[in-house]
Amino acid sequence: MITGDQVTLSGVGGQKVVQVTDPQGGAPGFRTHQLGDDLYVVPDTAAPLIAEDRVDEQLFNVTKLIADRYDDAHSSSIPLIVSYPDSAAAASAPAPLGARVSDRLPRLRMTAMRATKSAAPAFWEDVQRRQRSRSAAPAKIWLDAKVSSTDTAALQQVRAAEAWAAGYTGKGVKVAVLDTGIDAGHPDVAASIVASKDFTGNGSTVDGHGHGTHAASSVIGNGSASQGKYREGVAPDASLYVGKVLTDSGSGPTSVVLAGMQWAVENGVEVVSMSLGAPVKLCNDPMAAAVDQLSASSDTLFVIAAGNTGPGPGTVSSPGCAVSALTVAADDSNLKTASFSARGPVDDGAGHHYLKPDMAAPGVGVIGARAAGTSLGAPVDENYTTLSGTSMATPHVAGAAAVLAQRHPDWTSTQLKQGLMSSVRPDALNPPLAEGTGFLDVARAVSATVTGPGYVDGDNLPWPHGPDQISEREVTWKNTGDSAITLNLETTAFDGNGRPAPEGVASLSTGSVTVPAGGSASATLRMSVPGALPDGGYGQFTGRITASATDGGQYAVTSFGFYAEPNTVTVTFEGITRGDGKAGTLSYANLISRDTRTATRVYFRNGAATATIPAGTYDLDAGIYGYDPGIDEQDLYHTVKSIGFLFRPGLQFTEDTTEILDARTAHRVKLSASRPLESHTTSVRYQRNVGGVVFAASVIYGANVTDVAVTDVPAGQWPDARVDFVTRAYAPLLKIATTGGHTLEAMYAKYSPVTTDGIAYLPQGGSARVVDVGAGTAAELAAADVADRFVLVDLGSKDSESTIRLEQVTKDAVKRGARGVVVAHGFAGRWSPFAKDDIPVIAVTTDDYAALKQELADGTTRLKWSGTPDSPYVYNVHIPWTDGIPADQTHALDEAGLAQVEETWSSQARRQQYGDGLAVAYTPGAQPVTVSIVQPVLAPTKRTAYYTTGVDSWVHWGTSNTAAGADQMAGRPTRCEKPVRHTEHWYGGPLHPQPVTNIVNGETAPLASRNGDAISTVVPSTGDSDGHVSFQAMTDQFALKLTRDGEAVGPTARGGIASWPVPSGSGRYELSLDQKRRTDLPIFRTWALSTSISTRWSFDSGSVDKETSLPLLVPAYGMALNPYNQAPASRSYRVELDAPGQPGYEGRADTLTAQVSYDGGASWRDVRTVRSGGSWVASVDNRPASGGFVSLRVKAANSDGADVEQTLISAYAVR
Repeated sequence: MITGDQVTLSGVGGQKVVQVTDPQGGAPGFRTHQLGDDLYVVPDTAAPLIAEDRVDEQLFNVTKLIADRYDDAHSSSIPLIVSYPDSAAAASAPAPLGARVSDRLPRLRMTAMRATKSAAPAFWEDVQRRQRSRSAAPAKIWLDAKVSSTDTAALQQVRAAEAWAAGYTGKGVKVAVLDTGIDAGHPDVAASIVASKDFTGNGSTVDGHGHGTHAASSVIGNGSASQGKYREGVAPDASLYVGKVLTDSGSGPTSVVLAGMQWAVENGVEVVSMSLGAPVKLCNDPMAAAVDQLSASSDTLFVIAAGNTGPGPGTVSSPGCAVSALTVAADDSNLKTASFSARGPVDDGAGHHYLKPDMAAPGVGVIGARAAGTSLGAPVDENYTTLSGTSMATPHVAGAAAVLAQRHPDWTSTQLKQGLMSSVRPDALNPPLAEGTGFLDVARAVSATVTGPGYVDGDNLPWPHGPDQISEREVTWKNTGDSAITLNLETTAFDGNGRPAPEGVASLSTGSVTVPAGGSASATLRMSVPGALPDGGYGQFTGRITASATDGGQYAVTSFGFYAEPNTVTVTFEGITRGDGKAGTLSYANLISRDTRTATRVYFRNGAATATIPAGTYDLDAGIYGYDPGIDEQDLYHTVKSIGFLFRPGLQFTEDTTEILDARTAHRVKLSASRPLESHTTSVRYQRNVGGVVFAASVIYGANVTDVAVTDVPAGQWPDARVDFVTRAYAPLLKIATTGGHTLEAMYAKYSPVTTDGIAYLPQGGSARVVDVGAGTAAELAAADVADRFVLVDLGSKDSESTIRLEQVTKDAVKRGARGVVVAHGFAGRWSPFAKDDIPVIAVTTDDYAALKQELADGTTRLKWSGTPDSPYVYNVHIPWTDGIPADQTHALDEAGLAQVEETWSSQARRQQYGDGLAVAYTPGAQPVTVSIVQPVLAPTKRTAYYTTGVDSWVHWGTSNTAAGADQMAGRPTRCEKPVRHTEHWYGGPLHPQPVTNIVNGETAPLASRNGDAISTVVPSTGDSDGHVSFQAMTDQFALKLTRDGEAVGPTARGGIASWPVPSGSGRYELSLDQKRRTDLPIFRTWALSTSISTRWSFDSGSVDKETSLPLLVPAYGMALNPYNQAPASRSYRVELDAPGQPGYEGRADTLTAQVSYDGGASWRDVRTVRSGGSWVASVDNRPASGGFVSLRVKAANSDGADVEQTLISAYAVR
């Protein structure tokens, strides 16, 4: 993520397990929540900026990031749109550190940029600095979200031929189609193309997808390829401008679309057709803002698809939701709204609710031009294909706008929009929330002499409602004809549920108006809610005004809307921390409505938060954060000391009120065992099921939070709710005090970049003298006797420069033999700086610093410490509360009642640091989301892991280190329903690819399978001796290829999960995997084993009628290695070898040979293998590799035609 934190989302069968890694290997705070299918993981450092609307929360929508292929497997950077207060800043402001500008859009006051993931910590630190200082601070940072194309006798339906007969074909009018490009050689569109530009980086505007060509043909297609049979363009003589803003996959970044929009406006295009969009909950994103800005500053009409996310309310996509857009819905051949067509209303997030879409056009079964080499839709022949969607409806309206612009060359874009909306077909009036005024009628548009305003936007009417509360708007009709026209006026209205509204909701001041020739006439539209309405009746009211001439000739439709606010109340929350202070910046409150089954979330500023919500019954969950004494509780950049979790079910809010959230009333959660405990990572998770709608949220924090408390909830008062407390407790890491008796509130520094051989901790106990070296300059260190002593340093400030200063201090201290560095800065409270080197760096508070200075002034002083950096035990505690929460939160952990796992962690020829993640995979009765923060493990080590028992499963991971970018090695799920005992071995060699076990159900999947004429793979990059497997790290070189009879089948996959369509019939296949770990990178500098792996599976396969495991042999190894994965340098070292069939294939190897290499694979020697039972034993001479590594190569085959060859470079180390 842009903060530098790495989130790993795992799970099969509906379970989601989230693992979070801090960029510097620390234990930060996070929170999660779920909205529909979208899972958000928000670091504490980002939460206040989201609350201030300075950072887009979609940047932390893990589900969306993965869906948009912005995950690590597909992208090494994060695309952003940065908005600025003015055009000058957008044109010149430098990008934050770690980001590069990809496009500047000063007209929109925006800049597109990409933040490199490897530099994300520096990027985020720079963003925070700018926000604090407001120096070159952007207004907001958005995710540059992916935008996708929104996929008859259509021309007869819209009556285009009548307009052509009158001489109006769009001639002389510029129309831009912003889409996937164009097949410029297609006979239907070739002659109309005037200009084209690629914005995707593709290098040309060639349409390799098909959507853009089809859309363009609905604007200007002349039917040449079919001799007029499929003449599909509404404006065949318009001039076409083509902007390729979507890639050949049919999607593209928002910033690219913005650039295309700006280009069209700068080229004087009258009409822009955009059959694209992205789902939004609020219409306040960069695309919608750009449409409104460009529309206001130019005379360009943007005709935009409503989207295909219907039929639910409030589903119009962006940028179609923009107020100024002419937003188009899709109808079928019966002039009924298509089920997929998005519906209104729209909420802009700033209190404005309005009606969209504006009108409809044909969008089901539309025949259009087919781009060469594409197969989108249902092809008619090589030149035409059939598609459905609001994408198909949109270019019909864009073409109609071009025809009308030719008819009225002096009209503005607003007049064109009004003219099209007014002149819809009178026989196709579906609900306004589905299609505004109605269905497109090109003939009526060009012949009409009377036009209305298109849409009338009423007020937002606050609660309470009554007959005296009226919103009035003047509705004006214009007459361009040469004689007066009398219009009869009728209104229809619908309530917030789409039902016919009660009488009196909408009325006109007159039943008719006479519009003079060349003039206008008006009537007053009165909108109100005269009395009480049924449940759900409030909200967005809509309607239509039909103005029809007495002679039946002219006919104009105007849609209208106003918002009747439901009964709302304002709830003000005042938070009090466990330490009697005001609620800190990170505090929050969630309100879940039992009436509407929706959630409202607010964050605290200055100790309070405010929520405006519909009156009703709510369940409240809140977190009140307190910080160390003596600091500004409203400042984000410090350490959290306490969190009080408050739960209040069934709150009734019927009027404005103040709710006091006092964390002092919560009960502290206390754990005890036979050995001392210190929690290093904890999560508190809340779930509520309201009428089948599940709400879930989590808070995750590290060892810095030492006071955690929860309020009690009586049993029976909280139906369908649960709270889960999960923590991992270890031996205390560090306790340190002066000889004068002052105990320090000390924290180890976080290391940047992570030292993968382990943070430099103090040994388990000891003491050393302290010497004050001031600011720690080279001169001050040289002047003091620092050998085997702690140097006391005052950095003076905590800023981005302090890290650089501390790094130099530490280097100089190491050179002079110091025992460690004790560092302070000029702010109160605990803190954890970034540092790097080979001695411990310990951060202390300003009070600690003052105490040390005083003791030094009084004479010499020493620091005495105890602690266990390599804890021999870990208690994994899960406390579920499923029927209320008891007041007694004292939990004594009896080892006899706990499950125990004896863990072994092997290293790779030297001491090194792995990451250790653990989470709960909840039972089906709970929302399947849980989060774990990775903890460091110093290997080699052995420890006892205790687990509380229960029906939920534990899911365990190892990671190659604790830094972002590490790979994750997944273990099998462990259900501890009773105090079981077993063992677990992590990173035991040799490491090699092997089948993956489903972390939820424990089933092992085949590496490769065939279903019909498709071959699919699930190939991990490696696995250890205990069956834990991992997929490749972001920086690994990884290539998975499939060939058939020597010819490549499809592209090379860069990940182990892949699928290829294959020809029918039998063939000889080879599946090859080549991978290499980048041990030259800092995060893998201690990785020494299986640095390069090559595997080639050969097999025969033909079509099958159900999913079938392919005949693959999987090499297996057995050898005795020490905790460093080392073998003795003996002459005859026993290596057990086998090649059984993968899961689902019962065959196994008939023959097996082996080779070894002592020079990293440069040369190979045969090794004698002897069959022993069903496997083989090789005798390897390890002496030539003493102090180095042995590489292995195995070849195996059987009579089924299954062959495998696997090469492991540095398979094991030799002492």
